[in-house]
Amino acid sequence: MSLYTPPHRRQEIVDRFQLGLEQNIGFNILVLSPRAAGTGLTLTAATHVIHLSRWWNPAVEEQCNDRTHRIGQSKPVNIHVPIAIHSKFQENSFDCLLHTLLSDKKNLAELALWPTATTNKDFDNIIRGLSVGGNEKNKRIVETTMHQLAKKTQTNFDYEKRYNRYRLI
Repeated sequence: MSLYTPPHRRQEIVDRFQLGLEQNIGFNILVLSPRAAGTGLTLTAATHVIHLSRWWNPAVEEQCNDRTHRIGQSKPVNIHVPIAIHSKFQENSFDCLLHTLLSDKKNLAELALWPTATTNKDFDNIIRGLSVGGNEKNKRIVETTMHQLAKKTQTNFDYEKRYNRYRLI
């Protein structure tokens, strides 16, 4: 299936693929382009995703993976990224370099969205910076952000206790 497959045909293909799960009739294989797999599909019958052609934007690959992690998925899903390694170039083979580039882009995106603070001093500095010139709306934003950040970094951090040191006035 490609991005150019008509919508009615796409749905027929997906329905036939999903039927294998419902009727427990073995396994099916569905070959999709990265763009086709990243738009509006639910493929809970899939237990393996194999990226045969890489996409320059790691978010596109993540969208492909997400098609299988939907409500109704009852089995573990394995993601496979085959990499061709030239015997002479080894880690400088094209696939290795592309994999490194995509991994770096993904990590950079995650760092841009979430601060990497992990110590209480770092949290204090974030709270102080966010609290300057604050009001009730800022207070809620700070509390929510700190709670999410503490959960994301799995830091044992009492944001309420620390936040009270920098009360918004």
